[in-house]
Amino acid sequence: MKGVVASQEVSLGPIDANIFWESLAPSANGEHVAYVAKRQSKWTVVVDGQAGKTFDAIGKGRFLFSPGCPIFSPDGQRVGYAACRCQRWLVVVDGQEGKMYDRVWEHDPVFSSDGQHVAYRAWRGNKQLIVVDEQEDRQFDWTGALRFSSDSKHMAYVAQRGNKQLVILDGREGKEYDHIKENSLVFSRDSERIAYAARRGRKQLVIVDGQENGEFKLVLEDSPRFSPDSKWIAFEARRGNKQFVIVDGIEYKKYDALRRRSHFFGIRMGASDKRESYEDVGTTLTFSPNGQRIAYVACHDNKEMVVVDKQEGSGFVRIMEDTLVFSLDSRRVAYVAWRGGSNSS
Repeated sequence: MKGVVASQEVSLGPIDANIFWESLAPSANGEHVAYVAKRQSKWTVVVDGQAGKTFDAIGKGRFLFSPGCPIFSPDGQRVGYAACRCQRWLVVVDGQEGKMYDRVWEHDPVFSSDGQHVAYRAWRGNKQLIVVDEQEDRQFDWTGALRFSSDSKHMAYVAQRGNKQLVILDGREGKEYDHIKENSLVFSRDSERIAYAARRGRKQLVIVDGQENGEFKLVLEDSPRFSPDSKWIAFEARRGNKQFVIVDGIEYKKYDALRRRSHFFGIRMGASDKRESYEDVGTTLTFSPNGQRIAYVACHDNKEMVVVDKQEGSGFVRIMEDTLVFSLDSRRVAYVAWRGGSNSS
């Protein structure tokens, strides 16, 4: 007997005639819908057909003077948005207005995974501060994106004081650096560990659970990353003109490159002069589902190969991006590669 896919249509309420369509936001659980609607010269957020209070502005959209989108918590039970009234900004969560500030980051608030906590960035004068569950933290010259751990018990962000940057974890200040890569800040899956990449002078390093790991010419983007079981951490770095993977402080073999850089365009200026530009396609560093194995693409002598647990595979003209994958039981590895005439995997 063939399988049958059943579906059921559920109405989430009527749509306001004055809806700003780009603001339409369904909850992740599919049980609620919210959007921004126009009320003469004002804006309001409508949740499941019920309109809230009106404001001069709601968040910030893609276009000038367009509103932003309401933000649902991951469990779909709460909704929040930034709003402006009389040139002062506030955050509204579940219809309750927060404190007024000179400005609120228009794309906040941020909810924890369980929906129990909410945080946002606000300005008082020329200083930024973090507000968590309507409790103000200290002020900084700048603050980065807010990140909750997956168990919702921890929150971290990058902040700047003067010309130094630091990570704030659960209100505790980390060590100061000249620069911290905001997008590198990551929690482990079990929420017990944290890591990020930073720069001190002309050297870059990775900080794991507060401990510094090496000094490098460059820590590559999309690094570091934890294994699924949270026991291991890996990142990609460059020293001199070679790139390599570091797993729990152990440096693996060095290669010409660790990620394919696709040719973007070329201009021939003369008989022997060629100018080229390249586009970085991102990391290929991949942990197995059980966290015990690691694979990545390396480049040597103009050939690309997959390295699995330090063992090099065959060389190819090109290994296609986003195809390197482990089987669910972590025993096998697959990818798509190009020898020059046809695809092979």
